[in-house]
Amino acid sequence: MPRKAPNLEGGVIEHRMTLGDLERSQIIPLIDETRQLIRTGKIVAQVTSATIATAAIAAGLGVGIAGYAVYDWVNEASMLEDIKKWIERKKQNFKSTLTGDGPATHGNTNIFGLPGWGLWEGVL
Repeated sequence: MPRKAPNLEGGVIEHRMTLGDLERSQIIPLIDETRQLIRTGKIVAQVTSATIATAAIAAGLGVGIAGYAVYDWVNEASMLEDIKKWIERKKQNFKSTLTGDGPATHGNTNIFGLPGWGLWEGVL
């Protein structure tokens, strides 16, 4: 291989290293191992991205199924009617408690001995 003449003013500086048979036999397995690690790293990166994509799809599917289950559960006519009746009862109990006309507490009192108040009559 042709070489340029060394220039002492900083133009061309050449460094050479000569390996003998022993050094070559020791460095070749290191080079092969490094190449294998690089290949393995690329494979792991591809598997990792595929795993993340699969997990994201599974999570989206799970959210969709859960959303449909809640939609189906709430859409039952009997449940909606029960919820409406419960809300209406609570409204009536609240109104009768405010006006003082009627047994809104059904005989229950809270821990202070006052007529029922809070989420459930007689509780708190």
